[in-house]
Amino acid sequence: MDVLLFGITPGGGSYRDWIPEGQNGFVPSREILDDILTYEKRDPDGLNGAIVLMHLGAQRADKMYRLLEELVTRLRHRSYTFVRIDQMLRAAP
Repeated sequence: MDVLLFGITPGGGSYRDWIPEGQNGFVPSREILDDILTYEKRDPDGLNGAIVLMHLGAQRADKMYRLLEELVTRLRHRSYTFVRIDQMLRAAP
């Protein structure tokens, strides 16, 4: 079938951005951003090689993607660079 499966990096909790306000498990976007940055500090490898998932079409008013520019800026200040997933997979051993 020539299918390649990969998963997100679970430690930062970015995947929680789809849960709408008022539903069990809702986490405000600011808290998600803080959790990603906390994970980066606590993990020995930081976010090197991490796959961060964000849902653009989530049915919630508090959209995490509105904080994407802040997240990228803060991580760039920590010397991270960003690549598309296809580029990351081509570079994998």
